[in-house]
Amino acid sequence: MAIYSIRDLEKLTGIKAHTIRIWEQRYSLIEPARTDTNIRYYTDDNLRHLFNVALLNRHGYKISKLAQMEPTEIANKVADISENNGSQNSQIDALTLAMIDLDESKFNHIFNTHTK
Repeated sequence: MAIYSIRDLEKLTGIKAHTIRIWEQRYSLIEPARTDTNIRYYTDDNLRHLFNVALLNRHGYKISKLAQMEPTEIANKVADISENNGSQNSQIDALTLAMIDLDESKFNHIFNTHTK
């Protein structure tokens, strides 16, 4: 299990650290763990969930609606977008998710499908 700082999440998801903090406070979107000195850190599950939320948010879903959805529902919507949307950004998002999940077969499938 990897540990990520808020800066790592910012770089990986494209969402500013300030926005991540607001989403934590207003919507309880993710719950970071904290060090003894009260510094936030995040797990692989936090990263995956935030990445999925960021992808759906970029596709027009409002954050207030996403905060009310179950993680499985969010993951299903992301899978639909990844499979049915041929845009370059969607392909990159799908590859990144496969990489985060360490799912080599999914990564290869996406890569081979979109490189043809």
